[in-house]
Amino acid sequence: MDRVHPAGFPDGAGDGDTALRGAAVHVPPGLDWERGDPGCCALLTPMHNFPCNFSRLDVLFTSVITLQLLSNLLSGDKSVPFPGCVAQCYFFSFLRTVEFFLLTCMTYDRCAAICNLLRYSLLMNGRACVRVMLACWLGGSQPS
Repeated sequence: MDRVHPAGFPDGAGDGDTALRGAAVHVPPGLDWERGDPGCCALLTPMHNFPCNFSRLDVLFTSVITLQLLSNLLSGDKSVPFPGCVAQCYFFSFLRTVEFFLLTCMTYDRCAAICNLLRYSLLMNGRACVRVMLACWLGGSQPS
């Protein structure tokens, strides 16, 4: 009997008891989700705010796909219920759109820092950073 193994896993790695051997979950330093303390994201300078929000976005983005994959590997059930599939597709497209807006804002921020060096602190102050980040996250929730 032929066994189908998930791509990227050696023989036997798709079994429930050995699926997570050697796997590690990496949490970026400075992010304390339990206390609600974003760590480095508390800084309101664009130099720290944009990359920190981008790392938070990456953690969420990989969680959308990885959690269902791990659930399927551990349970042995390879089906995904329809509401779960719809939610996974929504969050995947939502986070992809937020990533697009965030990269666009990071590009504008670097351009403003280089081209308007003397006015940069007026253009991108803490209040502007919060507004730009809020616009990125709200813009991603809009239907495309």
